[in-house]
Amino acid sequence: MSGLSDNEDFVDENASPNTNHVSQPNASSTVIPLKKLVLPAEFFTCVGEVPGKNASLYRCLYPDCVPKKKRDGSEKPLVVPHSSRYNAKRHFLNHDPNQDLGHLKLWEDAVKHLDNKVSTTHLF
Repeated sequence: MSGLSDNEDFVDENASPNTNHVSQPNASSTVIPLKKLVLPAEFFTCVGEVPGKNASLYRCLYPDCVPKKKRDGSEKPLVVPHSSRYNAKRHFLNHDPNQDLGHLKLWEDAVKHLDNKVSTTHLF
């Protein structure tokens, strides 16, 4: 006998092949919708949602921004989780690597303006 009870001796079709009978929930069925943080419209435009995840796809509106490309040559949008603006902020600030254009101040002012318009229960 394997030492497993009748309830434990089964093959879980959702388990990873490397975990030997460890049950893992299906990620797409366990997504809990979060209230989406708003990004400054002067810097980004939303192009869609990420299916099965609490994240959105954005396109940078910075004039000199060259978007990354997928293998098929199409534009790869920026993925930003609904709970954080970090990816968007990092992307925007990369357009001012020497901090001489004042992008940090522009970002902070835009987010402050958004947060004054939107409920203060959101995360920064």
